Amino acid sequence: MKKYRLFNWSLLLVLAGLLLIGCTPGGDEPAVPTVVLNTPVAVVPTPTTGSGSVVETVTPVETAVPQETAEPVETAPAAADPTAQSPATVPAPAQPVVIVPTEVERVMALANLNVRRGPGLGFTVVDWLSVGETAVVTGVSEDGGWWRILCPEEMPGISCYVSAASQFTQPVMPDGPQPQRIEFAPGATSATVEVQMPANSQTWYVLWAAADQTMSINVAAENNSVLFHLQGKQDGVDYKHMLDGNSFWQGKLPVSQDYLLTLDNLSSATTVIVDISIVDNPPTDVPGGPLNPIVDGATGFLLGGWYDNGWVSAADYMALISDVARPYVFYGLSGETGVVTGQIPTTGGICNQPTVALASLMPGSIGLVGRWNATPRLPQDVPVNTDVYRQVVAEALQGAGLADPEITIDRILRFDLEGDGVEEVLVVANHLTAGVGQPPAAAGDYATVLLRKIIGSEVVTVPLYLDVYQEGGDLVFPLRYEALALADLNGDGRLEIVIGADRYEGRQVAVLESYGATAQVMLQAGCHE
Repeated sequence: MKKYRLFNWSLLLVLAGLLLIGCTPGGDEPAVPTVVLNTPVAVVPTPTTGSGSVVETVTPVETAVPQETAEPVETAPAAADPTAQSPATVPAPAQPVVIVPTEVERVMALANLNVRRGPGLGFTVVDWLSVGETAVVTGVSEDGGWWRILCPEEMPGISCYVSAASQFTQPVMPDGPQPQRIEFAPGATSATVEVQMPANSQTWYVLWAAADQTMSINVAAENNSVLFHLQGKQDGVDYKHMLDGNSFWQGKLPVSQDYLLTLDNLSSATTVIVDISIVDNPPTDVPGGPLNPIVDGATGFLLGGWYDNGWVSAADYMALISDVARPYVFYGLSGETGVVTGQIPTTGGICNQPTVALASLMPGSIGLVGRWNATPRLPQDVPVNTDVYRQVVAEALQGAGLADPEITIDRILRFDLEGDGVEEVLVVANHLTAGVGQPPAAAGDYATVLLRKIIGSEVVTVPLYLDVYQEGGDLVFPLRYEALALADLNGDGRLEIVIGADRYEGRQVAVLESYGATAQVMLQAGCHE
């Protein structure tokens, strides 16, 4: 609720009224209500018949003192709804309105909604709820038409009311089904929940977290039509609004309490996967700024990350994140793929590669600790048999010494690297006669990643990787490249190119940047046993 909003609205309407003196709305233009009868209410405890419980009746008390109010217009209801009348002419109820207890704890506004001093359109508007905002419920009118809610703190001693019509408000958790509690396995800091949701349905979960922990939630639905809402059970705060449309949320929690997670399926029946991570917070006063480590989802290899306005290697980054576990948001070519907790990195084994133990591996994606959307511009696939790109690959291979290469393209991606509206194209081509993961390379084999860019008035080809095997050999261990992600891994708005490469008993992953007609590896991790 917004403090002092009505005063500001009233002032604006008074000024507007002075400018429009003598003018009359024409045709069907609605008149702006400027004066509403100030109708105080008397709340009288009244025993209910046949029980010891107590309900309240709200009795309107007429007064001749007019009061100017400015009230936001509620969404137009159905024609049969009494709210179709002008608020300026609807009287307060003539008979007392009985308020009874309810098990509903909170309601959410589905439109910009007036908050009134009594359960009827004739009562003065004292505040309003914005779309997606919730309020604590303390009762409901006996006819089910009005919720009694807690008033703003600056209005002690009175009760407030909002419409209970289904087009205006919705219980955060209705009567009947109780939320399912999400509990992590012993020692775990993340969990994944999979649920089948019927069409146009809701489901609820509750989970506990401590103050100063960081919670991350990612919701993925097959129909892409499931929204979620997160609310504190004790403090009643809406930490994530359902109607903001985001499928990912991350935040630091101020209160140790249960948190209510509501899923709302707006379309057909679907499978929903919810990834939740709760970790202790790293120090917030890091001298060089926030920490944004990056890991390979298939192995947990730490590539390093962004820190103090620069790329930092995995070996140096280990010391920066040796305090607590962290939630990693994983991204692939289709966007976010989930949130998984990563432990403090360690080294060891044959490769002695810094590695983050992940609660679950995420093959085909790259993990980032960061609070921005790392995939603001998703790539589009181009058919691999497109002639122009087959010719591009052939020319690159011929330039590297293969006179008559056999063209095999695995993937072509069109994307906007800089966010300037000019698209680039990434081409991944592998021709390995012995197959993936086999050590011998045959004569004429190759593996390449090419970037096509417009520079000035010309289209140029920038080789990111160009491995050509003019002669075979049993001890040659070829790499097979794949595009893992096109993601903004340092928050500057430009996309980095993430390339993975598998070989016989080995793997490497690299983060590359391209400026102009050049490309450079910024971070890299790998192991070949």
